[in-house]
Amino acid sequence: MPSVHKNPARTFRPEPELYERAKTAAAEVGSDMNGHLVAFLRWLTHETNELPERPSPGRRLSPAPGATKRIDAKATASKTRTQVE
Repeated sequence: MPSVHKNPARTFRPEPELYERAKTAAAEVGSDMNGHLVAFLRWLTHETNELPERPSPGRRLSPAPGATKRIDAKATASKTRTQVE
């Protein structure tokens, strides 16, 4: 008998090492990737004001090389667009 789920599966393609670090981080706070992604989507769509829990800063997982630069560049571009509009 085929497996039947309430919701269809969705696909996203994060970098493999980012995904592994995220799984580890979610497990450290007693969660899993599905729970964390759903919680983030609820926050993103204004269904809630609660972001999912993260591990304490003392247990910070190392970012991938260049990840901070990409995030900062996107944030800067977004701020610039907002300021211009």
